[in-house]
This record gives sequence, C-alpha cells and structure tokens, in this order.
Amino acid sequence: MVKITGKITAVLIFVISIAFFLPAFADDQAARPLSLDECYKIALSNSDAVKIQSEKLRQANMAKLDTVGALLPTISVDHFRDFGISGFNSSGYADEGWETEIIATQPVFHGLEKINEISVADREAYKEELNLISAKRDLANSTVNAFYALASAQADIINLQDALSLMLARVKELKQWQELGKSRPSEVYATESSAALIASQLEQSKAATDDASDALDRVMGIENPVAVIQPEETSSTVEDINITFTAESRSDVLAQKAEVEASDKRIATGLGVLLPQVDLSAAKVLGGTPFLGTTAYKDTGWQFMLTAQYPLFQGGQRIFDTVAAFSQREAAYRQYISTLLDVKYELRSRMRDYYAAGKILASMKDAYTKTTQSLNAQVADYKYGLVTNVDVLQAMSDSTSVKQSLDRTIITRELDKKLLEISAEVEK
Repeated sequence: MVKITGKITAVLIFVISIAFFLPAFADDQAARPLSLDECYKIALSNSDAVKIQSEKLRQANMAKLDTVGALLPTISVDHFRDFGISGFNSSGYADEGWETEIIATQPVFHGLEKINEISVADREAYKEELNLISAKRDLANSTVNAFYALASAQADIINLQDALSLMLARVKELKQWQELGKSRPSEVYATESSAALIASQLEQSKAATDDASDALDRVMGIENPVAVIQPEETSSTVEDINITFTAESRSDVLAQKAEVEASDKRIATGLGVLLPQVDLSAAKVLGGTPFLGTTAYKDTGWQFMLTAQYPLFQGGQRIFDTVAAFSQREAAYRQYISTLLDVKYELRSRMRDYYAAGKILASMKDAYTKTTQSLNAQVADYKYGLVTNVDVLQAMSDSTSVKQSLDRTIITRELDKKLLEISAEVEK
C-alpha cells in the first residue's frame, strides 16, 4: 500500500508541476501575438520566391521595352579611314584620310516580325505579372495553413489545461469525500491516473505547438518563435462563386492563356520573316582630314537610301523554327486546358470543404452543449450515489474531447474560408 501511495504521490507532483509551469508557458507564447494579416505581411517581405518572381517581371518589362526600341530609328557616328586604289594608271594606293559620318536608320517594314516580337514580349511581361500574383497566392496558402496549424495546436493546449484543472479539482473533491467515507481509494487512484494521462497529452501538445511554431516561422522567413492569437469564429461568410468564371479569371490560368497567345505571335513572327525587310537610311559626312596632297573635304549634304532585303534561303532555319513554334503552341494550349481543369477542381473542393465545415460546426456546438449538461448531471448524481466515479470520469473525458473537436472545427472552418478566398483570389 505504501508503494502504491508513493507512485501516486510522484504522479501528483508531476501533474502539479505541469499545471504550475503551463501558465508560464502560455504567457510566454502570448508575449508576441501576431494576427494572420501580420504574419502574411512578414512572410511577403521575406519571401525569396516572391522576390525572384518580381525580378523576372522586371526582366520581362525590360525585354518588352527592348522590342519596342527596335521600331525606333538608330543613330550612329562613324569615324573611318578608307584605303583604295586611286586608278588603273596609277601606281600605289591613295590614302583618303580620316572621315566622320553620321548615319540614321529607320526600320520601315520587317515582314511584321518586329510588331509580333513586341506582342510576344507584351504577353511574356503580362504572364510574369500574373505569375507574381500566383506566387503571392501560394505564399498566402502556406501562411494560412501554418497559421491555423499553430492556432489548432495552441487550442489543444488550452483545452487540455482546462481538462487537467478540472481533473485535479475532482481528485481534491474525492479525497475530501474519502475522509468522510463516501468515496473509495480506487476512485481517487483512477482519477489521478486520468490526470496523469492528460498531463502526458499536454507534453505532446507542447511539442506539437513548438513544431507548428517553427513551421510558421519558416514560412515567414524568421527565426524567432511567434505566438498566435487563437482565432475565433467569425460571422462573415463566403458568397457563392461561379466556378467557371472564377477559374478562367485566376492568375495561373490567365498566365497559361497568355503563353498560348504568345505562341500564336511566335508563329506569326516566324512566318513574317519570310517577307521582305525595308529600311530607310540617311547619311551625312561631317568632315575629313586630308592626307598629304589629297583633295580637301567637300560637304555633299544628306544622302538617303531605301533598302529592301528579300530572304530566299537561310538553310531551312526559319522553317524549322516555325514548325517548332506550332508544336510549342499545341503544348501551351494543352497545358492551359489542364490548368483550367485543375483550378476548377480545386475551387469545387474548397467550396465543399467550407460548406461541410459549417454543417459540422453546427452539430459540434449541439454536441458540446449536451456533453456539458451530461457532465453537470453526472457530478450531481454522484453525490446521491446514482452513478459511479467511472461514469463521471467518462463524462469528463467526453466533455474534453467534444470541446477539443469543437475548437478544431471552428479553426477548420476559418481555415477553409480563407483557403476558398485565396483560391478564388477574393480580396479581403
């Protein structure tokens, strides 16, 4: 009997120590609470994926400006020295000296190649802009999942802490009844055992909370642990969305559609190269430096020249490039259809999860009300010997389990709502 009592005493010391240090742990976790919006802002400022995509967008915009510049005139100043034979009856060579010439060239027609290249660059820039939106959406998904995972772990700790306090109070009450001869030692031991079990669950939840906190820190790009305020149920709901319209309007689908459009322009570019290219040039000699006895420089004014180039044969390069462009267009279109179907499936799944969570929440609220009433009735009936302590412990366990499920359901519904809004790119 003494041996058993010693074990029970050790268990009680362990349980009480958990109960004593747990509030300190909770206070430490609540020292720096952050909201979901704050977590996302930090994650956005530290995200390498978003920064990389921002640079890709910058590069695409520069490439777009580069193609536009190809339609503008080019101006250059050439400084040259021409060595040539002065005549058939002359021996040796005549050094014409150094001359400086300004040349301006305006592309007139390049078989629509330049226009289509601008269109391709425009679609590429637009696609990278959409990819940036998609990168932010992916980051929001990761942040929301990590945030609510930590919130759920913290909610478990709060529920287990409440359950432990309730169980310890039950132990104290049973000991008082034992002194009055109304309770048996076995009932005290059983209740202490339940308390020890809850204490071990608390340790597991504490470890899970630390892991969830690290996961959120990783998404946010920081190393310091973050405390999260336990989310509460909100009254706002997500309006029904048009699956087809929403999917067709989402950034990743639009980006793939832009790739199809760019592929069309690449095909047109390849075909357009087969047409002639026309340029208008103007040149003017600015001055020269006669050498020895050569003729001094004379101003001949501006000289204009219109040139047309007809591509006849280029080793089949353009034909192969055009065939490849057709193949790329087909692949881009197939990817567009696949992406569209995937997004539609994702939206339908998100909507099902959200509405199902709402129905489950209503049932869980009713279940928690009933288990609470049952627990209160069991405790009252025990005083009159109508039920056993085992019945009371089972009612306590049911109450804790249902409360834990209720809180998780609340968090799950808020999570599902956020994920649906993110998937539908709803601004909130």
